[in-house]
Amino acid sequence: MSVLSLLTRGALAAIVLTASINTASAAQADIPVKILAGDGGIVQEQCGKQPQQIRVDSSSVSTFSVCFALTKPTGWAAMNLTGSYGVVNNLTVDVNVAFKLPDGAVYWQDAVHPGQAKSIDVNNAGSTIVELQVIPVATNNGASSATLIPGTDDAPNYVSLRSASAAASGRTVRVTWAGVTTTPLSRNSSFLDRLDGSFLVAKGLSDPACVSLESAAYPGMYLQATSPTDFSLSSTPSASHATWCPNPATTPVTSTRLVWATDRTKALAITSQGSLVLGAVDSADSRWFTDQALARP
Repeated sequence: MSVLSLLTRGALAAIVLTASINTASAAQADIPVKILAGDGGIVQEQCGKQPQQIRVDSSSVSTFSVCFALTKPTGWAAMNLTGSYGVVNNLTVDVNVAFKLPDGAVYWQDAVHPGQAKSIDVNNAGSTIVELQVIPVATNNGASSATLIPGTDDAPNYVSLRSASAAASGRTVRVTWAGVTTTPLSRNSSFLDRLDGSFLVAKGLSDPACVSLESAAYPGMYLQATSPTDFSLSSTPSASHATWCPNPATTPVTSTRLVWATDRTKALAITSQGSLVLGAVDSADSRWFTDQALARP
């Protein structure tokens, strides 16, 4: 039987269920965890350096534990910490933990209360922690904080689109069971809602000088318009229907128009009720702020 099997079948279950610091792990060199995005409020710290820490028990690191400190009253950090099976919260505030299956795109979010330890093991195979969060955290409500430029495999660019229209300001493009629409979202919304409002910027399917927007919640599915009022996600879209050409707007500053590649007299727009439509390129309702993604997969 493998060491991992022994661990996940209970040999370290007692460790997960206690809030004490693992001094043996603290004595070893900590394994660096790549923070993919964050506000600096949650940072990795040597286990045992101080009593108030968040400890993640993971079979993917040689020490079996990594620890994080809260450097501000609140904070968030996105990561992909595989093999995770337990979280110990030695802070004095709640910690929200977002995690997913080892393979696939099924997500959960759980709150770990002060002094509490929780298992996040998935079918005795561990899970991947994608975010640690102590709320309320700051949410951008001003200028754009990101660009509509495709990233790379090593550094993908995830964004959220927030309306710059005075008639529907602050609403974010998102996926719902009823289709693609907009709703008010902030970084303090649930992880699943925030993920529904996040997209990967990819090269345009019909024009590499433009972009396509792949759903962060549903990888491989792209935002497309099939008529002036019909929007959906599709894994096999018409290339031009799912291609958007960013065109910077002068007002408000840092806003962008997303011109539809199928008909470049049209652009992604929003109604006063929050519905997505294709409007005139120069419409006041076809301007968007590009934010750093509200959530990352």
